[in-house]
Amino acid sequence: MLTGFKEIELPSTLYRDHNSSFVDIYPFIWNKYHQQGYVTGYAEDRVEYGTWTLRLKGFEKTPTDHYLLPFYRMESTKSLLYKYDAHCIRNQTSFDVFLSYIKQFWLSYSEN
Repeated sequence: MLTGFKEIELPSTLYRDHNSSFVDIYPFIWNKYHQQGYVTGYAEDRVEYGTWTLRLKGFEKTPTDHYLLPFYRMESTKSLLYKYDAHCIRNQTSFDVFLSYIKQFWLSYSEN
């Protein structure tokens, strides 16, 4: 959906394939927007079920100007270390954090 291609039409990025690449090689639509000067962002609300990380190798480089996955990974690691619920971040659910992030992204660039 974000590339304009079906998975079988793209080079393999599956973990199980020895010679597979990272998904950075996919022609993501946000690359075209970035080339035109737009600020880009990508976020998902769960680390362990990511669209590009569950079965695929994920990104080698940060894919967009704003990318929430590193934050979620840090929070997930902290939840293991300090033994607290990984579905919450401080006093918010991870989904509420996700929605807040999108809102802040939108408000930050609403004048542009």
